[in-house]
Amino acid sequence: MFLSSDDGRPFAFSTDGAVLKADWKQGDFAQWRSSGGMARGKVERIMREGVLDVPDSDFTIRAEEDDPAVLLRIYRRFGDGWRGTPTRVGHKASTLNKIDPLKVVEGGE
Repeated sequence: MFLSSDDGRPFAFSTDGAVLKADWKQGDFAQWRSSGGMARGKVERIMREGVLDVPDSDFTIRAEEDDPAVLLRIYRRFGDGWRGTPTRVGHKASTLNKIDPLKVVEGGE
């Protein structure tokens, strides 16, 4: 199924909601399955070619035009909203699901 983003660029969703034709942009929010359950974060960087070095780790992710490497800042629930943490992680876009922006509480950016 092909849909159109707010700025008119097309993207497609798989049956589980993952964006297949990546239309990610800096500032988007995403969620993904992690060993601790469902994680959430905000996109800080997208690479469609080359290798993404994940800060403060030995991990690298090979970027591809159809499956970009995405650097995200982890957000955790805080009171009635969400707050950004110092932790950044990298994922292939195909492992992420776009979500509506999180309600960020004071001191959360």
